[in-house]
Amino acid sequence: MDRHRLLSILALLVASSCLAASGDAEASLSLGSGLLFAMVLVWFPGELGSLTGIGGVVNKTSPAVFVRFFGWLFLLAGVVASVAALVAPAR
Repeated sequence: MDRHRLLSILALLVASSCLAASGDAEASLSLGSGLLFAMVLVWFPGELGSLTGIGGVVNKTSPAVFVRFFGWLFLLAGVVASVAALVAPAR
Protein backbone atom coordinates (compact mmCIF):
# COMPACT_ATOMS: atom_id res chain seq x y z
CA MET A 1 0.00 0.00 0.00
CA ASP A 2 1.19 3.49 -0.87
CA ARG A 3 2.45 5.57 2.09
CA HIS A 4 0.07 8.40 1.16
CA ARG A 5 -2.87 6.03 1.37
CA LEU A 6 -1.72 4.57 4.67
CA LEU A 7 -1.13 7.98 6.26
CA SER A 8 -4.44 9.32 4.96
CA ILE A 9 -6.27 6.37 6.53
CA LEU A 10 -4.51 7.14 9.82
CA ALA A 11 -5.52 10.82 9.56
CA LEU A 12 -9.11 9.83 8.79
CA LEU A 13 -9.19 7.52 11.82
CA VAL A 14 -7.90 10.29 14.08
CA ALA A 15 -10.45 12.76 12.72
CA SER A 16 -13.38 10.36 12.90
CA SER A 17 -12.55 9.26 16.44
CA CYS A 18 -12.35 12.91 17.55
CA LEU A 19 -15.67 13.65 15.85
CA ALA A 20 -17.31 10.62 17.43
CA ALA A 21 -16.02 11.64 20.86
CA SER A 22 -17.30 15.21 20.45
CA GLY A 23 -20.88 13.97 20.12
CA ASP A 24 -21.99 16.55 17.52
CA ALA A 25 -23.72 14.49 14.82
CA GLU A 26 -24.32 17.37 12.39
CA ALA A 27 -20.69 18.49 12.47
CA SER A 28 -19.55 14.89 12.14
CA LEU A 29 -21.56 14.37 8.96
CA SER A 30 -20.54 17.61 7.30
CA LEU A 31 -16.86 17.31 8.17
CA GLY A 32 -16.88 13.61 7.36
CA SER A 33 -18.10 14.23 3.83
CA GLY A 34 -15.34 16.80 3.33
CA LEU A 35 -12.78 14.32 4.60
CA LEU A 36 -13.99 11.75 2.09
CA PHE A 37 -13.49 14.29 -0.70
CA ALA A 38 -9.96 14.92 0.55
CA MET A 39 -9.29 11.17 0.68
CA VAL A 40 -10.29 10.85 -2.97
CA LEU A 41 -7.84 13.63 -3.89
CA VAL A 42 -5.03 11.90 -2.00
CA TRP A 43 -5.78 8.40 -3.29
CA PHE A 44 -6.41 9.18 -6.96
CA PRO A 45 -4.45 12.32 -7.91
CA GLY A 46 -3.50 11.18 -11.40
CA GLU A 47 -7.00 10.20 -12.39
CA LEU A 48 -8.58 13.39 -11.03
CA GLY A 49 -5.83 15.59 -12.45
CA SER A 50 -6.45 14.26 -15.93
CA LEU A 51 -10.16 15.15 -15.95
CA THR A 52 -10.93 17.90 -18.47
CA GLY A 53 -14.01 19.30 -20.15
CA ILE A 54 -16.08 19.53 -16.98
CA GLY A 55 -18.62 22.28 -17.42
CA GLY A 56 -16.50 23.88 -20.12
CA VAL A 57 -14.29 25.46 -17.44
CA VAL A 58 -11.54 22.88 -16.97
CA ASN A 59 -9.65 22.56 -20.24
CA LYS A 60 -6.14 21.55 -19.07
CA THR A 61 -4.90 18.70 -16.94
CA SER A 62 -3.56 19.31 -13.44
CA PRO A 63 -0.32 17.78 -12.20
CA ALA A 64 -0.93 14.89 -9.83
CA VAL A 65 1.38 16.41 -7.24
CA PHE A 66 -0.85 19.50 -7.00
CA VAL A 67 -4.00 17.41 -6.68
CA ARG A 68 -2.42 15.32 -3.92
CA PHE A 69 -1.10 18.46 -2.18
CA PHE A 70 -4.55 20.01 -2.00
CA GLY A 71 -5.97 16.68 -0.86
CA TRP A 72 -3.54 16.66 2.03
CA LEU A 73 -4.27 20.31 2.76
CA PHE A 74 -8.02 19.62 3.01
CA LEU A 75 -7.48 16.41 4.96
CA LEU A 76 -5.18 17.99 7.54
CA ALA A 77 -7.51 20.98 7.88
CA GLY A 78 -10.31 18.52 8.65
CA VAL A 79 -8.16 16.76 11.24
CA VAL A 80 -7.37 20.07 12.91
CA ALA A 81 -11.06 21.04 12.88
CA SER A 82 -12.10 17.71 14.39
CA VAL A 83 -9.49 17.93 17.13
CA ALA A 84 -10.63 21.51 17.82
CA ALA A 85 -14.24 20.31 18.05
CA LEU A 86 -13.17 17.78 20.65
CA VAL A 87 -11.01 20.16 22.68
CA ALA A 88 -13.33 23.20 22.59
CA PRO A 89 -16.92 22.05 21.95
CA ALA A 90 -19.50 24.58 20.77
CA ARG A 91 -21.65 26.08 23.48
